[in-house]
This record gives sequence, structure tokens and C-alpha cells, in this order.
Amino acid sequence: TTPRAAMLLGSARSGTTWVQDVLAQANGRRTIFEPLNPEGDPRAKPFAHVYLNANDEAPVLAELLGEAVSGRGLRLWWDLRVSPPHVFRWQSPKGYAAQALYTFRGLTRYRRERGQATLTKLIRGNLLGGWLTHQMDARVALVLRHPCAVVASQLRVDPSSWHDHHKLLRSYLGHERLVDEYLAPHHDFLASVRDA
Repeated sequence: TTPRAAMLLGSARSGTTWVQDVLAQANGRRTIFEPLNPEGDPRAKPFAHVYLNANDEAPVLAELLGEAVSGRGLRLWWDLRVSPPHVFRWQSPKGYAAQALYTFRGLTRYRRERGQATLTKLIRGNLLGGWLTHQMDARVALVLRHPCAVVASQLRVDPSSWHDHHKLLRSYLGHERLVDEYLAPHHDFLASVRDA
């Protein structure tokens, strides 16, 4: 029988990549890296950070994630963790050498894991847990790291990444079903959040 799809959810900089790699190696699974990143596949853009009820129909998302968990073929982003728009972003020989080494390691990992059941990581899919379980019959785990450590890591790696957090929060509050089903008791507090 085909093993059930396995999905790992969590926030950026919460250790999800490390957990994914450790669990995949320990359980003989192939890693599928962030299929909801629009840079890896443009079809993912409408579904990144979006809430779906467990019973919602989303055929495009089901097709996209079905391709990911099937493990068929080699994808630059899903398998090698190299973003197509940034393959040639390096402006120095040292940068090109680093990119080449990173890609080589990805190919090595792919050759080792090819043909194995998959473990898919989705930092943009935290609001899809119920949908993934119900619609894709996936086993879902959520990685939780202390929020202060997550924020500190995000600020250290890319301080500009926090410029869009209010926009993301507003998008959550603008999603009527998410508010009705989960956020209503906290709406006023969340709407009042400002920069510290």
C-alpha cells in the first residue's frame, strides 16, 4: 500500500527545515520543500497563508499538492531548494560557487531519497491543517518554537521580512470564514496590534 501523505507545518525560522530533514532521514522519506512558495510554482500564490475549511473544494491546490506528495519528477525548488528566479542572482565568483555547492547538495539528497515516500514542509500552510487531513488524507504535524525565538531569528536573518506582517494580519482579519470560525473572540485585540 502507498504510505499516507505526511505534512509538516510551522512558522518561518521555527526549525521546520531541520525537523523535516531529521524526520525524513530517520523514516526513509523524501523531502518536498515548500510547494506553497509562489517562487517555486506560480500556482501556489492564491493558497499561501490562506484558510480553507476541511470541507472546502480547492481542485488547483489539491492538484499542486498531489504532485508534490507523489514525488514524481525533479523540481528545482521542491527538491533542490533553489528558487528559479534567483538561480543567477549571485554577482561574484564566491556567490556562484556557493550556489553550485548548494545545488550539488540538493542533487545528492534527491538521488538518495528518490523513490521514497515523501515528507512535505509548508510554512505557508498553517491554516490548512484540517483541509490537508480531510481532503488529502494527510498525516499533519505542527512544529512549535517559542515565538520570541522565532521573531529573533527572523529579524536576524531578514529584518525587512517584518515589514509585511501587518498586511498579513489584516488579510487574516479580512477572511470572513476564518474570523467567524476562529478569530471572532480575539478580533478587537488583533485589529488593535501596532508596531512596538
